[in-house]
Amino acid sequence: MPRSSLEDLLAHAEELADQFESYEPRPEDRDAPVSPSHEVKMAA
Repeated sequence: MPRSSLEDLLAHAEELADQFESYEPRPEDRDAPVSPSHEVKMAA
């Protein structure tokens, strides 16, 4: 697997940031099941 260039990494980071910023929670997201390991991470 070839190494990613800095430009590739920054572009991907921008894509992820755009997805995060435009996310609109749905009602079913509120009661979605969470794994026990994720609950521990959220509590820490």
